[in-house]
Amino acid sequence: MDRNTPDFMAFFDAAMRPGSDARGFYHRNVRVTVGPDSFMVRVPMEESEVMDLSIWAEHDILSVLHPHLTHAPRLLHVHHDPYFQVQEFIEGERVEDLHPYGASIPARIIDDIVVLFSELLSFPESRIPALPADWPADGDSEGFGAVLLRLGRSLREDHGKEAPRLFETLGIPEDPFLPLEDGLKDLTSRPFRLLHGDIHRGNLIRGAQETFFLDWQLALWGDPVYDLADHVHKMGYTPDSEQRCIRGWLSVAPGECRRRWSEDLKFYLAYERVKSSVVDTVRWARRIAQAPTGSPARHTAVQELTAKINRARPYWSQGDSGVLAADRVASAVTEFHQA
Repeated sequence: MDRNTPDFMAFFDAAMRPGSDARGFYHRNVRVTVGPDSFMVRVPMEESEVMDLSIWAEHDILSVLHPHLTHAPRLLHVHHDPYFQVQEFIEGERVEDLHPYGASIPARIIDDIVVLFSELLSFPESRIPALPADWPADGDSEGFGAVLLRLGRSLREDHGKEAPRLFETLGIPEDPFLPLEDGLKDLTSRPFRLLHGDIHRGNLIRGAQETFFLDWQLALWGDPVYDLADHVHKMGYTPDSEQRCIRGWLSVAPGECRRRWSEDLKFYLAYERVKSSVVDTVRWARRIAQAPTGSPARHTAVQELTAKINRARPYWSQGDSGVLAADRVASAVTEFHQA
């Protein structure tokens, strides 16, 4: 098939047929095969709740990645009315299917992630798309952290309007990010770099020999230590795998990016944990309600939400070492859905 003249609207029509999609959080992702060629069609889901920071259209960042990043999908077509993208299809299996959350990650995959970090850290600033007019200046880590906290607070406000009693019962304060405010001024100024912003098992495809990295819609230009923290938070590493990843990042990060990295990693991890407790309280409450009473799926979802909140509680509980019990979480969710 001649890739220069495919009927991309036919791809879109195929992607929109009922039952054809594999849903991500922000997109329908549909494999379309024509003869020997396969393509990935990505169509935004209008009903998606925005829970993450995004400064670029995904097609804008994908269009500049190559040749600087070697294992990202290539953008083949963008259609604006209706909006959809066509990307090359990456053959392989998702890492989350091969190695579920919490399971050990093979060293070869971690090494590929370190290669990605190396390429992100060396990505030329001249190639990035235009930044928002109010974006923090290069090296303004405090300003970058402030942008994150503003997003977190807006999410808490929005979710609190939907489920005020649920948040109250679970002990999540109106401003769970307030204890992190003092940490902003302590963030070290370091040069901004390209960040993927969403490196987790669901966005990793393991091919025959290499790992590929999908979903670039949350890419940012900012403090590179944040990308490491976001990755460590979302990846669910075992302790040994986490340390291998961090050592790998340190081995490829320039000296100016490593300054006080450990202290700032703690700040960004705190942010990610608090943010997760906010955005996942309502999301997981929905999952719990949809699972049959007494089912393993319901039990697992309750345990997961309990863990998310307990990881965040130390940051706002002023030294209270107590933990939230799973039965309290289950009861609060039941009350929320019966209200």
